[in-house]
Amino acid sequence: AAPADTPALVLAAVSVKRVFASWPKFLNALVYAAARRLPVYLWVGEAPAPHLGDVCKDSKHDDDPHVKIAATAVLLGHPRVPAAFARDLDLVVEGRAVRDPMAATHDAISIHDENRVDVAVPCTAHGGRHRLRATKLYVRDVPAARNFLDLWLDHRCGAERWYHPLRDAAYRAGVAGGCLKSEGARLIANRTRTEKQPALNYLFRRCPTFRFGCGQHFVMPEFHVLKSHDLAGGSDLERLGLAGLDHDVIYSAAR
Repeated sequence: AAPADTPALVLAAVSVKRVFASWPKFLNALVYAAARRLPVYLWVGEAPAPHLGDVCKDSKHDDDPHVKIAATAVLLGHPRVPAAFARDLDLVVEGRAVRDPMAATHDAISIHDENRVDVAVPCTAHGGRHRLRATKLYVRDVPAARNFLDLWLDHRCGAERWYHPLRDAAYRAGVAGGCLKSEGARLIANRTRTEKQPALNYLFRRCPTFRFGCGQHFVMPEFHVLKSHDLAGGSDLERLGLAGLDHDVIYSAAR
């Protein structure tokens, strides 16, 4: 059993076929979680439709990022889940760090243990602006974090639904927490789609009611994208921390 106050690892896919298409990567996540005694939860199915009627009538519900967020939102209601890491199925950890947490450059669990943020996502900064990414996510089971996930799901509209809904949810949660008081921020938070938004610097770690952070090494930094065609055969078993598992079982499941 996982120790008390241990965050869960959330994986999600729109279908069982999608899980099997990423089977070695899925096993990689299980081995990684077992080495760190993280409970793993898998959601299979589409995300619920938005709650805002016509506001999001053109939004799709079957994208992996939205499924992942819906799964995380549901899981945070579980009494034994104090927090959750959610990540895309296409991400992997390579080398000794898969099975040996001491070999990892960064301690993935530290963001939870340090208790400085309630929501965190990867981001890169360009010219004073932050580009938030939905590939990985950390959320603590607190009202502000749950509200953030609900806002993300309720406002996932438009063609650029991988990027803008995440930024919009951060702004909306900042306004709801009383930390964003400028008229510009309020206008942004009340718009469904946006093209230009001011930097989020003043929100990061400055909002006691919505402790939000981002950075390149904030959330499971050892996980990165690995294309399916890069997984060629037996030599990859050790690379993905799967050495000792039956090769045919690993690779035939995805066929």
